[in-house]
Amino acid sequence: MMLRTIGAALFALGANRTVTYNIVSASFPNWQGETQTRASDKLTLDEFVNTNTSVAGGRGSASNFYRRVK
Repeated sequence: MMLRTIGAALFALGANRTVTYNIVSASFPNWQGETQTRASDKLTLDEFVNTNTSVAGGRGSASNFYRRVK
């Protein structure tokens, strides 16, 4: 497992294409100090995409897209 930092969260990449976030600070106070695991849709040297299929209230899904700045 590899630990990296995105914004105010540390994350670890698992062998089974999962990402585990250790949230340090968040706009939702109840997320601070939490650990959340999500599936990784795409991971390359320059891009990372993941989708959360269980958003609050069951109203769809949310995707995050990260691209390395060159």
